[in-house]
Amino acid sequence: MDPINIALVIKYLANIYLKSQLGKKTPKGKKTAHIISHKTVSVLGKFCTRNVTFQGELKTVQSVIERYVARSTHKRPLNVLLPASPGGGKSFLAKEIANIVCDIEAKKKSGGKKIYFEEIYIPTLSNINDLHKKFTDISEKSKNEKSIPFIFFDEMDVDINGQHFYGNFLGPIWDGQVASGNNIHNLTPAVFLFAGSSAFPALSTHGIQNLARFGQLPISYESYRNSWIGELEQKIADDNAPRKLKDFVDRMVIFLCIPPTDAVLMSPKEMADEYMDVVYNIVKGYFNNIDTIDYSAMMCLMKELEYHPSRRCIESVLMCASCPERNKKSLFSHLPNSVRNRYKNDKSVQNCKGTMVKFS
Repeated sequence: MDPINIALVIKYLANIYLKSQLGKKTPKGKKTAHIISHKTVSVLGKFCTRNVTFQGELKTVQSVIERYVARSTHKRPLNVLLPASPGGGKSFLAKEIANIVCDIEAKKKSGGKKIYFEEIYIPTLSNINDLHKKFTDISEKSKNEKSIPFIFFDEMDVDINGQHFYGNFLGPIWDGQVASGNNIHNLTPAVFLFAGSSAFPALSTHGIQNLARFGQLPISYESYRNSWIGELEQKIADDNAPRKLKDFVDRMVIFLCIPPTDAVLMSPKEMADEYMDVVYNIVKGYFNNIDTIDYSAMMCLMKELEYHPSRRCIESVLMCASCPERNKKSLFSHLPNSVRNRYKNDKSVQNCKGTMVKFS
């Protein structure tokens, strides 16, 4: 996460807090909590974004995948590339895509088609044989369970024992088959999703700065995506590009670039709302019994993003937190001592005590 963008969000949220206090009267001798309402926006399953043009892209991709799954015949797998920054939500988005298609199929009168999701972390594979075994297992499981596999291959671009696996993916993801001795294992229908932090990162800082320099703010998702594709094409054309990288990219049907929460792409309000959505969903994943969170805790968790590049840092904090009871709504007091001490003199956090955020 860019500290400059986080600072903009913190400043915006601090202003919201100050405005919420205007005209507020507290009866003498009584302590009252001021409530700020916030309506979360989830676009695809529980995946949140306030980038309006990216919301439209997500709906389009969802529709393409739904039509693919609904077909009676499939010539090859549907391949989706998910470029994003580390901790930008690639794995979560892949799961939500599978979950929402699964729910849609389950609601069909005929029962629909069965979906199963699996995440394969490429660095855990030792060699090509391990990858081959994964594909045969996918084929056997989908055949036995009569289901459509949604497989997320993470860190696709890792170098294992001096080689990349791009060339070994070409046949399975395009022909939809993998050979094992004299047997041919069918891999269609299937939805394969890919991510890689070095070959397929988010648009570079330089690329985003160029968009800001030559475009009208906020920049549309389409412009962001086209700039990213331009950077990818340069990388593929490089003489030092990994072998078969170009052929691998040519087999992708969908490029779903997850944009960062950046001032070039959205307004300060949209950025703040998106971070509020994300933080709330992460909190709910750990403490499902609360729907009202103290504003100081929200500010504290967002400021953690200034120190760490990934949203996973919020999960790390919550894993070490104690569980707040439903009738004791101060999440801040349940955060680890190390985190609370870090912000004990931070006015943007401390000044918000007594204000609560009601989520819906």
